[in-house]
Amino acid sequence: MRIPSILVAVCLLTATVSSQSGFVNFESSPVHPIQVSADGLHLYVIDAPNAALQVWSLQNPDQPVLLRSIPVGLEPVSLAVRNANEVWVTESVSDSVSVVSISQGRVIDTIRVKDDPGDIVFAGTPERAFISVSGSDEVRVFDPQTRQQLAVIPILGKEPRALARNAAGDKVYALVFRSGNRTTLIPAGLAPPPPPPTRAGLPPAPPQSIIVDLDDPQWAFHPMNIPDNDLAEIDASSFNVTRLVKSIGTINYDLAFDATEGALWVVNIDSRNAIRFMPNFRAHYIDSRVVKVDMGATQPTRRVIDLHADFDYETIPNATDRAHALAEPVAVVVDGAQGEIWIASQGSDRLGVLSRDGNLLERIELTATAPDQRDTLNMRGPRGLALHPTQPRLYVFNRLSHSFSIVDTGNRTLIGEWSLGRDPTPAIIRDGRKYLYDARLSGNGSGSCAACHVDGEHDLLSWDLGDPGGKMEKVPHQDKPDFLPPGSVPDWDFHPMRGPMGTQTLRGLAGNAPYHWRGEIPGLMDINGDFPALMGGDLLPEAEMSLLAGFMERIAHSPNPNQNLDRTYDASAARGEKTFHNTPAILWANGQINKCATCHSEPDGSSSRIFLPAASAFIGATQPMNTPQLRGLWRRGTTPAVGQPTKVGFGFANDGMFPSLRAFLDLSTFNAMPTAEKDDLAHFLESFDSGTAPIVGYRVPLTAATAGQSATLAAIQLMEKRARAGDCDLVLIGAVDGLPRGLLFDPQTSLYLGDEAGFGPFNRSAILASAQTGHVVAAFMAVPPGEGQRLGVDRDLDGQLNGEDGLQRFGVPGVTSQGPLLLDGNREPRLGDGGFAITTVAAPPGAQGMLVAALGPATAAIAGVPLYVDVSSGPLLTVPFQADASGSAFDPRPIPPSPVLAGYVVYVQAFFPAASTPGGIVASNGLKITIQP
Repeated sequence: MRIPSILVAVCLLTATVSSQSGFVNFESSPVHPIQVSADGLHLYVIDAPNAALQVWSLQNPDQPVLLRSIPVGLEPVSLAVRNANEVWVTESVSDSVSVVSISQGRVIDTIRVKDDPGDIVFAGTPERAFISVSGSDEVRVFDPQTRQQLAVIPILGKEPRALARNAAGDKVYALVFRSGNRTTLIPAGLAPPPPPPTRAGLPPAPPQSIIVDLDDPQWAFHPMNIPDNDLAEIDASSFNVTRLVKSIGTINYDLAFDATEGALWVVNIDSRNAIRFMPNFRAHYIDSRVVKVDMGATQPTRRVIDLHADFDYETIPNATDRAHALAEPVAVVVDGAQGEIWIASQGSDRLGVLSRDGNLLERIELTATAPDQRDTLNMRGPRGLALHPTQPRLYVFNRLSHSFSIVDTGNRTLIGEWSLGRDPTPAIIRDGRKYLYDARLSGNGSGSCAACHVDGEHDLLSWDLGDPGGKMEKVPHQDKPDFLPPGSVPDWDFHPMRGPMGTQTLRGLAGNAPYHWRGEIPGLMDINGDFPALMGGDLLPEAEMSLLAGFMERIAHSPNPNQNLDRTYDASAARGEKTFHNTPAILWANGQINKCATCHSEPDGSSSRIFLPAASAFIGATQPMNTPQLRGLWRRGTTPAVGQPTKVGFGFANDGMFPSLRAFLDLSTFNAMPTAEKDDLAHFLESFDSGTAPIVGYRVPLTAATAGQSATLAAIQLMEKRARAGDCDLVLIGAVDGLPRGLLFDPQTSLYLGDEAGFGPFNRSAILASAQTGHVVAAFMAVPPGEGQRLGVDRDLDGQLNGEDGLQRFGVPGVTSQGPLLLDGNREPRLGDGGFAITTVAAPPGAQGMLVAALGPATAAIAGVPLYVDVSSGPLLTVPFQADASGSAFDPRPIPPSPVLAGYVVYVQAFFPAASTPGGIVASNGLKITIQP
């Protein structure tokens, strides 16, 4: 960076600012996390824990070589290849799309897309970028040249996510993720009384609502209008929704277009929540399915393939069914050459192969675990599939093992597995999450916990987990606070026929005990009983249950998109916040009045207190109720007036009986509150702070074009202010004089600390000035507090800054038509690393170059060509360096495990022919490689 260095001593003294290793797990939902380039040269893989896109060479399709890891936004979930030189990446927490140049090895543009962008597909003439925006239930269209938004397409479905296009590229298909299944409620008071208990001596069940299926003729009179749109067809020219396909599945994960059949293949689960009482759907609460949707006809037709059609659900446990299960299929591709459909079963940890007529041809295991056994900690968790365009190879993204596998699709065998490298996820999260997704924990392998708690979130459904043959359970003792009226001290028992209850999120559970709507679960360890009772499996051993509980305590809410970036509320929500904390709102039967915050007293809106029906009857409750957290309410959306089309069948409160927060506030208890005040209060609840500051993930691109803009300066100042307030850490990631660099903002000094001793610190003005002259191309990004050190300057938190971790880049790379000729290593050079390689980007495409290695550095020039390696006594090594069609080159250098190599140093530089440069040669930067122990 051509910036005057400021107080180098300050840099050395404060280099550990924000060094706390505060990893935050958002448990985002991958969509299309792995793709192969159209020419088959590159494999692109999402690396979510490191907020990066990995680029692998497929020069040998069976032996991929990592070329580079390119930093992107927080929680990347999907990618789409636009052409040989450009990949777009969606980032769910950053609410952005990164446009990545493969030849330059960096992000060249950032597009703000709020809230929760899910997937990308390129279609239309001229070409357009279609981006699903799950948080706002829409698809947005962008011009990929100017990156300007062209259209917003509303989708009448909850969370459109996975996208596909037809072969002609004139149609785009948007798949609704949490689509529901046309089930809804008949509320208590209107519903028939519960059936009598089957257990002798059990008292009658409390009044309760019932779940009904609107496809059942006996409930045709129900006023709810639930179209259950699962798939939207969009015209790629007019941007109009031309057709809607209904009732494909409840949770729709992925789709793939079959050009031969003119059909879409959709993988999903269909929830059986219309069945009453847990014993009636024990070990069979979902169906795992593939649905073929024929789009050729005027009215699309559906063919449902039940992957477990031959299961014996009456026999539990059932090792045979567990060995054959393909539970929770989450990804699908069509092998047109073979006429086969490949699916990834996340819950069963295996792949399935189907013929076009729906026959199962093969199951392929991803581990050596016996098919009828479970080995949860060894799970791979397949979550994405990508076919090679010319070779019979399938690349499988393994979410749970931070790796990918390669399968020979010709003989249907596993070739091998490649690690994505360092996974910074703490072991308690990395290991514990596997128990959420393992369907083999059920008695027959048919479903996991994640079938309902989808990626740690809810399924937007209610379930009746009651048991007419169960036992009464005591409400935990708690003292009566002064604010409650008489009769509120819990002295009831919990009835086992609990009635419908909405699936609750697993986010924000830490310190939130007791759990479940009624509070009958004292701690997370106590949910162990659901494995035998609901899933038909065995109790987990205590050590394994501790892993699952520890994981569940560490799932964070993403930022609330309804808040301002400075963590304030808009005018309506601000008024609602005052009402929440200050206005007497709840009228008890004895005339006592309390404020909302009296009960919802904790920062997350909970209070860890259970209320008896007398105290909670104002919400329609007929049995003891826990005070739930108020974070994440915005995710449920709002149901329109009765009779109008709605996206979901369940809303708010314990059973989902209120279609909106505003409808909840229309209860007679709140009648004394003016209408405008209710509107504001509802909006405040929709904007309720999630515990993660809204600035987290926010990115500001810094280029010569943006550095001088007042909007850029204002955004950076806001980020710095929020970093000082403790809402975030602030990093700057990108290139300085063509070399990859990271900077970390120090709130105490307002300086930016570098990723290498002697590089920085810098003040903001100096950074902006260098960006205006083209020396800095980067992006500011707000990251969770404690994550700045790792994501900015010390990726492995080993105390060595990134620029000192075995790879030290120096000098200035020459510039080709592709960009700066950057020489680098694909990862840290460590003893025993058989995958280490020396790589370059932006070489002349297809050119034959040379890699030179020496024992020392140099600062010289020959015929105008800079020389950064000392070859005066003869080079150690000179090897050919062949660039591919994208300008990438690599030289594999496996490092033996011999301890004597630790600390060994070599200097390397690359040279390529370039007619337009001095001497007809373009030279890279220098690279100092120090082998790490």
